[in-house]
Amino acid sequence: MDFQVTRSFRRKTLQVRVGVRGVDVSAPVWVSDSEIGEFLLKQKEWIDRALQEAGLRQSRDGVFVSGGTLYVMGEAYQLECLAADTGLPCLEEFAGGWRVKADTALRRRLIVKWYHLKASRMFPQIVDDWAARMGLVCPRVIVKDQQRLWGSYSARTQSVQLNWRLLAFPPVIMDYIVVHELSHARHLNHSRAFWAEVSRFCPEWHARRRWLRTDAPRYLF
Repeated sequence: MDFQVTRSFRRKTLQVRVGVRGVDVSAPVWVSDSEIGEFLLKQKEWIDRALQEAGLRQSRDGVFVSGGTLYVMGEAYQLECLAADTGLPCLEEFAGGWRVKADTALRRRLIVKWYHLKASRMFPQIVDDWAARMGLVCPRVIVKDQQRLWGSYSARTQSVQLNWRLLAFPPVIMDYIVVHELSHARHLNHSRAFWAEVSRFCPEWHARRRWLRTDAPRYLF
């Protein structure tokens, strides 16, 4: 089972969550890796069910090697890996892919940084376009590494928070998420009025929400 562990001096017990990133474990600093493994085995049935319901799977194997495939706006990008024996680690974008010079552990960090920067440039324009169509004042856009959400809306700060991972998905999926969050500017719950608002601007929202549950995993890493 692939999982990520966050240790804290404040935490007293083990906790497992299933979200956008997959399986996340919060643990006290003194708990050993073997104890975490035993804990997850006891929770395996629940974890498998939660992953299935969320439409998520563990990270795809073999992504961060030469020939590995990642996605940007639904289009496949290929990764070309160079030896990291000399010089500084670097990532170079070319048509349809990236060329990366870094060891295995650093490749993912460089790719994630690229996604985050790209999303920070693209997402505000997408939100602005949809806000104009919906007759709303464009809220502040915050790109985040959210563990359990694709997006969220804050009435208090008048902001939309979007997960950088959305950059991997086809544009129509991004549009649905943006419409969904902007609709909360008028309806802070998931009432009938809220879904009617979503339907006005995204009539296919049922299919797009279903896509997130069934097809999203193959676009994630």
